Amino acid sequence: DQHRGVQLHDLREAVVQWVTRYEQRPWMRQLDTTITAAMEDQLLREIARADGLPFPRTAALAGRWLRGRVRRHAPIGVTYCAEVVARAYQVMGLLDGARPANAFDPGTFWSGDDLDLLGGARLGEEIAVRVPRG
Repeated sequence: DQHRGVQLHDLREAVVQWVTRYEQRPWMRQLDTTITAAMEDQLLREIARADGLPFPRTAALAGRWLRGRVRRHAPIGVTYCAEVVARAYQVMGLLDGARPANAFDPGTFWSGDDLDLLGGARLGEEIAVRVPRG
């Protein structure tokens, strides 16, 4: 069976779906740093590279993450959400490449634990996203 690939979504639509379809409470953390034109260019190149890469099956996802935890890069054929964010931060110069992108899990980005951003960048506090009912 086919797995969805990496895609960009309209944030508002994604949040509304998260709240209505999955009945979840979304939270966000803003990246606090100055983004230069060069950083934007690198990010756009990374988006183009990752666009359409399939999301790995559960066992493969766990294997990719474990491989990253022992500092081994995973092959590029698939990717998962936290890996996409880590790679984006790396190409923008906000994370060094000491840890491969597949070493990160989603909790790294919502908790900020063990996330050493460069150049004074930081993640802001968690903000509850509210969606009006109706």
